[in-house]
Amino acid sequence: MRLRTKLPLFLIPLVIFPLLVVSWLAFERIRANAEENILGQMASLMQQISLHAETVDQTMRANATLFSSSSLLKDFIFAPAEDRYHFALLPLLNLFSTYHNAYPDYDEIRVILPSGFEDARFSIYNKKDNAIYESESPWFRTMEASQAATGSFFQWDPTTEAPTMVVAHRILFVDPTYEDSTAMAPSDRGYLVITANLNSYSNLIKNTRIGRSGGILILDPTGRPLYPQAQQLTLADPHALFTAVNAISNKEHTTNIAINNEPMLIQSRALPGGLMLIGYLPERELAQAGAELGRLVSIIGLISVSLSAGLLMLALQFLIVRPLNTLGAGAQAIGSGKLETRLPVTGHDEVADLANQFNTMAANLVESRQLREQAQAEALRSKEAAIKSLRETDRLKDEFLANTSHELRTPLHGITGIAESLLKGIAGQLPDVAEDNLLLIVSSARRLSNLVNDILDFSKLRHNALKVVKRPVDLKSAGDLVLSMVSILAEPKGLVLRNAIDANLPSVFADENRLHQILYNLIGNAVKFTATGSVTLEAFAQGALMHIHVADTGMGVPPDKRELIFRSFEQLDSGLDRAGSGTGLGLTITRQLIELHGGTIEVRDREGGGSLFAFTLPLSTMSQRAADTAPGQGPQAESPQRPQLPPAVPQAPDTQAARADADTPPASQPQDTRAVRANTDTAPEPFATGEHILVVDDEVVNLRVIENHLLLKGYTVSTATSGAIALEAIEKRGNDFNLILLDVMMPGQSGFEICELIRQKFKYNLLPIVFLTALTRDGDLERCFSLGGNDYIPKPFSYAELLARINLHLALSRQSRDLHTLNIELEKRVQDRTRALKRAYEDMERLANLDGLTGVKNRRALDQALEQAWSRSSQTGHPLSYLIADIDHFKTYNDIYGHQAGDACLYAVAQEIRRIADKYDGFIGRYGGEEFSLIVTSAADTAKTIAREICLAVASRSLPHAGASPGIVTISIGISSRSEAVNTPEDIIFTADQALYQAKQSGRNKAVSFGMICLQEHTPPPH
Repeated sequence: MRLRTKLPLFLIPLVIFPLLVVSWLAFERIRANAEENILGQMASLMQQISLHAETVDQTMRANATLFSSSSLLKDFIFAPAEDRYHFALLPLLNLFSTYHNAYPDYDEIRVILPSGFEDARFSIYNKKDNAIYESESPWFRTMEASQAATGSFFQWDPTTEAPTMVVAHRILFVDPTYEDSTAMAPSDRGYLVITANLNSYSNLIKNTRIGRSGGILILDPTGRPLYPQAQQLTLADPHALFTAVNAISNKEHTTNIAINNEPMLIQSRALPGGLMLIGYLPERELAQAGAELGRLVSIIGLISVSLSAGLLMLALQFLIVRPLNTLGAGAQAIGSGKLETRLPVTGHDEVADLANQFNTMAANLVESRQLREQAQAEALRSKEAAIKSLRETDRLKDEFLANTSHELRTPLHGITGIAESLLKGIAGQLPDVAEDNLLLIVSSARRLSNLVNDILDFSKLRHNALKVVKRPVDLKSAGDLVLSMVSILAEPKGLVLRNAIDANLPSVFADENRLHQILYNLIGNAVKFTATGSVTLEAFAQGALMHIHVADTGMGVPPDKRELIFRSFEQLDSGLDRAGSGTGLGLTITRQLIELHGGTIEVRDREGGGSLFAFTLPLSTMSQRAADTAPGQGPQAESPQRPQLPPAVPQAPDTQAARADADTPPASQPQDTRAVRANTDTAPEPFATGEHILVVDDEVVNLRVIENHLLLKGYTVSTATSGAIALEAIEKRGNDFNLILLDVMMPGQSGFEICELIRQKFKYNLLPIVFLTALTRDGDLERCFSLGGNDYIPKPFSYAELLARINLHLALSRQSRDLHTLNIELEKRVQDRTRALKRAYEDMERLANLDGLTGVKNRRALDQALEQAWSRSSQTGHPLSYLIADIDHFKTYNDIYGHQAGDACLYAVAQEIRRIADKYDGFIGRYGGEEFSLIVTSAADTAKTIAREICLAVASRSLPHAGASPGIVTISIGISSRSEAVNTPEDIIFTADQALYQAKQSGRNKAVSFGMICLQEHTPPPH
């Protein structure tokens, strides 16, 4: 038997038996805790439901007490018979409706007379009977027999048979006839009865769960269950259950009772109105929970035993078996030639000595191999250095070509531009010979410019820096344009140029400028090598591609030369007597441009002689054509790399648009000694506007060319050779300039920096800035606009395009200035109108908060002031007091002296209160009728002093009042101050009103603080 088998057989039993014992003890403890948790859950749910029922009962009792003390109820009870149901009933029912909205479970609120007759009722039920007697109702007999003020009773609604809770409160009022007498005690005027539905009990019965199958029951005093349809348990004999639970002395203790012949764990609670809450849980559920827990503990125990055995096996494997296997495998690997393998050496036994010997032998072999590899690596490094040197030489060559081409473009652009401006008459009428020579200069310069462009394109293609902007392009229109340009080359030879492309063919998806370049190179090449006959442009669509053919009747291309002609600087005839001129880059660039579009090109023999160049381009899809016609997809989305070839006056054979580049300005240029100058010598054309344009460029040639073209159009032109000179000119007379043409790349300060400084003073719509730039990367163009540029024109550019964009931005600027002037005028009008509306609103707000009779604030303003004062008091902790003053016997005063005298009395009293309110920085308002309210940020003692002064001030006016015992007009005041008992604005108004009522009851002409009389009568002797 192997060692890996012997050790587990001995160790596994030592681990398993202790685990089994621990699992059994844990099961017993967990089972006991589970039973305690379930019974605790039952007791907690029962307690919560009992508290809910008591809270509902206490709320109903409190509301019944509050209703019974309402002045509206008193007015209704003591109203004359003819006014009682016509005037007093509606406000009372509105009050009951308001409380029903706040407590939706209040189905009925009624007033029952001592005789049992129903006097008033608010009900959600449409009851038709008009005379209801409650003298036989259990609640009525109970209330009649007891002296309790409030009682709670359960009853089944006689109409709907729904369970309801009835709360009755005894109504006690003093007859108003004896209101001024303190000897009369309140008498019994009936009962205020609130009937509430118990729908919340239905939800509790339906939704409450105890354990998995337990729940709750609610029984009425006779044992009848409430909402049996909502119960989870159907009772065979509810009355027997009620009797059994009633017999339990400690109802909150868990008891075993059989329900429907099934043992149950029962807990009960008494609810208001004689109801009984019963919670039940089948005993079988506890047994099932214990069985499930036992199964769970058994599974966990088995898993623990399995894991322990597995971990023990893993430990033996890693600590004993694996080291032995590793030693054997390492020795085998070294023997098979893997010299980098090292055997682990542990301990000091024979196996460790053997491992040391193997490791020493392997180290010697590795050292020998490393020496051989070092020699090979040295040879490889030498080879890579040579390759790197060749690549660097090739890169320097490409950079030299590109830089030289950039340096040539600026003077070529200047030569072309100045010559064209002379031809257009910048210096007046020229002799015919001079014009012919200038045309030759323009043609030669453009030919050299095309050569420079080919070298630049070749350099960009070599470095993968050339980008194409694809869009749907009409192939026939592009062919017509190129053929019209090449026609000058064909005319001396008498060649026929044909465009056989069907006008109904779909558009191709390509860069329009690069497509012109491809066609120009292929057709120009065909014309160059064709002595007689024709050159034909054909196309047809097949699948997702457009197949385009350029066929000629020339000398053809031998099969062994067809690949050679597409190589750089290679030509079909390279001898001294070659048929045409050129650098040998045209077809190379053409092939790479076609492949950049996703197409291919090849050359074949044409039937009847000549050659046929066939290439493909992708067709445009419907979505691409739709996107091209969307807003913002106009000409500006075209590629800025190479301009549109102009079909202008007939040019030399390889004419293209004039180009300019300021990327690397020449080191030596003639300096413009005038720096900034205005040119107005040339008479403007009849349609010229004479607007002033500032041109900023460090190249004097570029300045002169642009200046000449602008002067021909009648513009006033100023030029600057640096950013500093331009900024100085703008600082001195910036308002004179209507537009700025700004080069981007200049020494010292770039065009971006100059634009940013200009935009700090002039907005983009008032002084347009158009960038002239050779930078066409997305980031550079985005920066042009983000810094405040209105437009950019990539170099090289067409002067027709330049003049068109200048006219557009000048027109937009004029409109912006006109709109700016109009906007300022409109804003002034709006501000004047706003000020007038604000004054009118303030007058309306003041009148809306003023009482028209007394000149003090009205009830609306008073309520707002109380809310604000209460909020400030809450934030700062300052005291707050509220006073309600009422003129004594004012109704009698009106009856004796008339309403006009009554209005004068109200005004006089209001002025006295306002005078004292101003003294204490208080807020006075008319509360209603002959009542006034005063808000002061003072404590109760100061409020009492204020009330004393008001009583004395009103009495000192000695306004005669024959209907009052003092013979003069007096006032009664109720006072309340903010405290722990008075903690809301409604509380302070209510308690102040209660204090006013006490002042009236205790003799009038005095002030009473809530809960005590603070002042006695303060009436001076009548004069």
